[in-house]
Amino acid sequence: MRRLLILSNSWFEVSAARLMNLADRYPAFTIAYHPYNDVPEGVLRDAEVIFGNLPPSRLPVAQGLRWLHLGSAGANGYCSPALYARPDVVVTKSSGAFGVPIAEHILGMFIALSRRFSDYGDRQRAHEWAQDIDGGRELTGSTVLILGAGDIGTELARLLEPFGCRRIGFKRDLTRKPSHFDELIDRRGLLTALSRADYIACCLPGTPGTDKLMGAGEFAAVKPGAVFVNVGRGAVVDTEALMAALTQGRLYGAALDVTDPEPLPPGHPLWDMGNVIITPHISPDTSSLQDRRLALFLELLGYYVSGKALWNRVDFFNGY
Repeated sequence: MRRLLILSNSWFEVSAARLMNLADRYPAFTIAYHPYNDVPEGVLRDAEVIFGNLPPSRLPVAQGLRWLHLGSAGANGYCSPALYARPDVVVTKSSGAFGVPIAEHILGMFIALSRRFSDYGDRQRAHEWAQDIDGGRELTGSTVLILGAGDIGTELARLLEPFGCRRIGFKRDLTRKPSHFDELIDRRGLLTALSRADYIACCLPGTPGTDKLMGAGEFAAVKPGAVFVNVGRGAVVDTEALMAALTQGRLYGAALDVTDPEPLPPGHPLWDMGNVIITPHISPDTSSLQDRRLALFLELLGYYVSGKALWNRVDFFNGY
């Protein structure tokens, strides 16, 4: 009997009704459902398919694993072939499930920072009718640089269409142009694009190639008064350089859903910066995310059972 192992954690649960429906739909599989950090050795050893982010240190135990589907869009920690007992194991990720909620989060942060919502919130809590706050700027007609032109970046570019923004996409491979972008750049054009952008959205995965991509030189090139939002990975940004850009007034403000270190320690200076909004890595968390993520896995499972090639495959060489 083939074994399908589904893992739960604090941000992903599957209802009993859905598990029963899955068992009826795929009778060739025995379905096991366990917390991601509490899987019995025997169950893990015999699993042919795993859906969920099993701690990478336990992957060598999964001797029968042929396909691992991650519940995340990133693949940090899962890109070493040495983790897997089989050389032909396929690893896929949940890219496509996160574009809508994270792009909406970025758009909301663009507007919240531009219109100084945090400042008004502070004055509201002080019971002050604050008409002396600078009203900020408009998103409409601005130039937006989107670092990462995958699922999230492309969805953000689509959402920005009604605002009449010029949308610049940053990506490694310029041979494939995603829709909704006005222009594309690679690393060679980054500094020039940073000097033009009124808004910058970082949607990049954490890989050796993106580590500290936004460093001191990049923030020095940023157009004065730009807004910066990071929903990718904290390690993509040099935190010291970011704080310098904020304190020197180079940046109008920043919204950080990811940080380096993460989580931020209690005494970190970013907590007390008035032009910074910090959220605890929750940009994809909406009531629809679980449905979208499960639907993606079920579509892939249908392909797997039929012997068809799977998409969203993780590239071990590039790290995502």
